[in-house]
Amino acid sequence: MLAGTIPAWAQTWDGSDSTDMSDGNNWVGGVAPAPGANIVITGPAVQMPTIDGDTVTANILYVGHDAIDGGATLDLINGASLTTASASVGEAGNNNAGNLLEEDGGLVALSGASDWSTDWLNIGAYGDGSVFVTDGSTLTAATSLQLGTHYNATTLNQGMGTLEIFGAGSKVTSQGVTVVGASGNGGISVSDEASLVTGATTLGQNFEAYGVLDIAGEGSRWDVTSGTTVIGGDGLGGVLISDGATASTVALGGAGRINIGQGYDGQGVLFVTGTGSQIDAGQIWAGMSGLGGVQVDDGGVVNATHLLLGTTTDGLGLATINGAGSLLDASTYAMIGYLGYGQAVVSNGGTLRGTVRIAYGAGSFGVLTVGGASTPEAPGTIDAPSITFGDGDGLLGFNHTGADLDFAPDLVGDGGLFQLAGTTILSGDGSLFTGETVVQGGTLRVMQTLGGTVDVFGGGMLGGSGTVGTTVVDALGSIAPDGLLSVDGDLTFENGSFYLVDAVPGAHDSIAATGTVTLNGGTVQHQAAADTFDWQESVRILSSETGLSGTFADVTSALAFLDPTLDYDTPNEVWLTLSRNDVAFEDVGSTGNQGQVGQALSGLPGSNPLVQAMLGLTPDQARDALNQLAGDTHGTLQDANMALAQQVQNFAAARVRQTFAAVSQANPVSAYAGQGVVEADDRLPVGVWLQGLGDYVRVEPNGGAGGLTAGAGGVLGGADVLLPSNWRLGVLAGYTGSGFAAIDRPATGTAQNLHAGIYASAALDAIRLQGNAMLTWHGLSTRRDVSFGGLTDTLTASYGARTAQVFGEAGYVFDMGSFELEPFGSLSYALTHTDAFAETGGPAALSSAAASNNSTTTLLGARMAAPFAVNDMLVAARGMLGWQHQNGTAPSSQMALAGSGPFTVSGASFAGDALAYEAGLNIDVNAGLNIDVVYGGQVSAGDFTQSIKGIVGGRF
Repeated sequence: MLAGTIPAWAQTWDGSDSTDMSDGNNWVGGVAPAPGANIVITGPAVQMPTIDGDTVTANILYVGHDAIDGGATLDLINGASLTTASASVGEAGNNNAGNLLEEDGGLVALSGASDWSTDWLNIGAYGDGSVFVTDGSTLTAATSLQLGTHYNATTLNQGMGTLEIFGAGSKVTSQGVTVVGASGNGGISVSDEASLVTGATTLGQNFEAYGVLDIAGEGSRWDVTSGTTVIGGDGLGGVLISDGATASTVALGGAGRINIGQGYDGQGVLFVTGTGSQIDAGQIWAGMSGLGGVQVDDGGVVNATHLLLGTTTDGLGLATINGAGSLLDASTYAMIGYLGYGQAVVSNGGTLRGTVRIAYGAGSFGVLTVGGASTPEAPGTIDAPSITFGDGDGLLGFNHTGADLDFAPDLVGDGGLFQLAGTTILSGDGSLFTGETVVQGGTLRVMQTLGGTVDVFGGGMLGGSGTVGTTVVDALGSIAPDGLLSVDGDLTFENGSFYLVDAVPGAHDSIAATGTVTLNGGTVQHQAAADTFDWQESVRILSSETGLSGTFADVTSALAFLDPTLDYDTPNEVWLTLSRNDVAFEDVGSTGNQGQVGQALSGLPGSNPLVQAMLGLTPDQARDALNQLAGDTHGTLQDANMALAQQVQNFAAARVRQTFAAVSQANPVSAYAGQGVVEADDRLPVGVWLQGLGDYVRVEPNGGAGGLTAGAGGVLGGADVLLPSNWRLGVLAGYTGSGFAAIDRPATGTAQNLHAGIYASAALDAIRLQGNAMLTWHGLSTRRDVSFGGLTDTLTASYGARTAQVFGEAGYVFDMGSFELEPFGSLSYALTHTDAFAETGGPAALSSAAASNNSTTTLLGARMAAPFAVNDMLVAARGMLGWQHQNGTAPSSQMALAGSGPFTVSGASFAGDALAYEAGLNIDVNAGLNIDVVYGGQVSAGDFTQSIKGIVGGRF
C-alpha cells in the first residue's frame, strides 16, 4: 500500500544536471536509485526525469508529493519499461499543516510503445494526478487502480485523477479493483482506437465523489473481465459510449452485471449514443437504492440479458431509447418498476426489445411511454411478445405524433392504459388485460380484444373493429367504429359525447353491446361515405342484448343533400336513415359555373348515376364534383388558342421589323469599321425568311374557372417584295403543335395548328408603319378525368377551331447617337370560333354548341437598339418594354349533359393589363442574310406568356 508520507529511505529527484534518471547528480545525495528503491519525483525542479528506452524497477513511486508548487512529471518514451510495486501520481499525503500541499500535482506520460507495470496505482490521491497512455503504450495495474481517491473533510479538498488512453494499440489493464472517483473526482477517457480492460469497476464510490468513463470513436473499446460494474455507488457516476465505440461487461467470462445508482445517495447514468456505439452486458440494474438511468440515443445499442428499473423500494430507474436505430435489447425481460419506481420512454424510432413487465412487485410503480414523456413526439417501437402488469401500479402510455402506430404486444394483467396523443392501433390480444383504459387525446383503435374498462375523455376517440369492456364516452369524447365494434359489458353515452358513423348499406359502422346501453344525450354524427349511398334504406348503428334506455340528443350529417334521422322503434336498437333533403345541387355552388351545372343536374332523374354519385358528398366534395362536371377547361382553351395565335402574329411583326433599315428594328443601318461608318444595303427587292418558335402560356384560375398551361413549338416562313415608296408586301405560312394541362382540373389535351397570313410595312423616313392579317386553324384533342362519389369517368373529344386576327402598328425612330429609340403603339383584334363537339365516355360526357370569343388588344411602349461590330458582321442588341391592355369577354360555351338542359360555362380569361417585354440580338451575316434571336412575353397578376424565336431572313 501507499504511505501518506515519504519513507525515510526514499530517494528524491532534484534534476540539477539533466533528465537522466541514472545520473546521480540529479538526485538528492548525489546517488541514483538502485533497482527496487523507493523513488520520489517532486517539483518544482530544474528538469524533470525521462526514461528513454531504458528499464527501471522501483518499489514505491511518488510523482508529485509534498511540494506546494507542484509540477512533477515523468515521461516514458521510445519503448521504455517501468515496473513498480505501488505508485501514486499526485499528492499522496493528507497534509493538514496549512493544507497547501494537497494541491500538489503529478503527471506520468507514456508514449512510443512504452510500458508500465505496477501492483497498485493511485492517480490523484489528495492532489491532482494525470496519466497519459499514448502511441501504442501499455499500463497494467495488477491489484488496484484508483482515481480521485481521498476527500479531506477539514479542507474540503478532493483528489482529482485523470487517465487518458488514446491511439491505436494503447491499452490499460486493471486486473483487480478499479475505482474511478473513490472519495474524490476521477475520469478515464478512451479514444482513437485505444482500449481499457478492467475487473470489478466502480465510478463515484462514496458520497461527494464523482467518476466518469468516456469511450469514444470507432475501434475504441472497454472490456470488463470480472465482477460487477457500479455506476454511481454513493456518489455520481457516468459511462459514455459514443461515436462508434464499443464495450462489453460479459467479455472473457465476466458476469456482466451493471448497477446504476447503487447506494441511497448514488446517481448514475449509462449513455450510449451514435451509430455503431454498443455495449453488451449481463443484467442492468438501474435505480437500486438511488437514481439510475440508461439512455440510448442516435442509433446506439445496449444489449442486456435483463433490465431492471427501480430494483429496490427506494430506487428510481429511468430508461430512454430515442432516435432511429437506437435499441435496448433485454433478451430475458425488461422490468419497468421492479420493487421501486421505473420509467421507460421509447421515441423517435427507438426500439425496446424483450418481454416487458411493468410494476412487478407490490408497492412498485412503473410507466412505459411510447412517444414523449411530456409533450408528444414521434413514436418508437416496443418489440415484445407481451406486456405484463404486475402487483404494483403500472401504466402504459401513448403520447406520440404518429398517424397509424401499430402496437402488437399482447397485454396481460391489471394496469392502466393511457392514450394521450396520436393514433394508436392495438393489434395484439388484450383479453387478459383487466385494468382501466383512458382515452384522453388522439385515437385508440382496438382491433382484437381489450379487457377491463374504457373511459373516453373529452378530446379522445375510441375506434376499431375489435371488442372492448364496459365503456363510458364522456362529454366531448368520441367513439368511431371501423365496421363493427363490440362492447363486452355496458355502454354509456354522456351528454355532449359523439358517435361518429360511416353508414353505407352493407358496409356501415355499428356498435353491439352485451350489456345495457344508456343514452344520456350525445350526438350521432354521420360521416361522409366514399361511395354512392342508397338513401332508400336504413342501417342499424347500435344494439344491446340486455336493454337500451334514453336517446341521443341530436343527429347530424356531413352530407350536403341527405338528412339523417334516428329510429328507436326496434327494441334495444338504434337505426339511422338518410333521406333526400330540399338542398338543390346548385345551392351548394359558390361560382357561376358550379351553379349552372348544378341546375342542370337538378333536372336529371334521381336514378341518374351522376345524381346518385352527388348524393353521398359533403358540400366541399360537391363543389369539386361540380367543377369537374362543368368542363370549363374547354372554355379556357379558347383563350389559350387565341393567345398562342397572337404569339404567331407577333412573330410575323418581328419579321417586318427585320426588314426596316433602322437600328431600333433589329437590323443595324450602320456598323463601326475603323473610324468610319458603313451603310448597310437593305433595299434588295425580294426577301425570304424562316423562323423556329416556341411559346408558353399560363392562364391562372379566375372567375370560378380552372386555369391552364400550354406550350407550343413550330416553324413559320414567308416571302416579301419591295414596292414603290418604300412599302413591302409579304405572305407567310406555318405550323405549330401545342399541348396543354389544366390547373386545378384533371384535364389535358393537344392541338395541331396551321397558320397563314399577309403583312405589309412602310419605312417613311423616321416613321415606321406595319400591319398584318392572319388565320389559324386549330385541330384539338382533349381528355378529362372525372371522379367523385364512386363514379369514375374518362372523357375524350376531338374538334376544330379557327382564330382570325388583324394587327396594325405605328412607331417613330429617334437617333440617340450610340443607340436608337422607337416609341410605338399597336392595335390588334382577334376572333376565335370553336366548333360544336360531343365528348365520348360515360354519363359525365358533355356536348357543346359552337362558340365564339373575341378580344381587342392595345400595346404602348418603346423599343431600343444598340449596334456594334463583331469581325465583319453587324450586330444589334435590342429590347422592348410596354404596357398591354386586353379588352374582351370571358370565353364561354353552351354545354349539356346527357338528358339535361343546356347550361353556360365560362372559362378563365387573361387579365386586362400586362407588362410586355422583349430582348434579343440581330446579326447581319452579310449583305443578304440576317439572323434574329428573340425572347419575350407578357406578365400580369398571375397570368403570363413567354416565347422564344429564331428568324433567318434573306434578301436578293
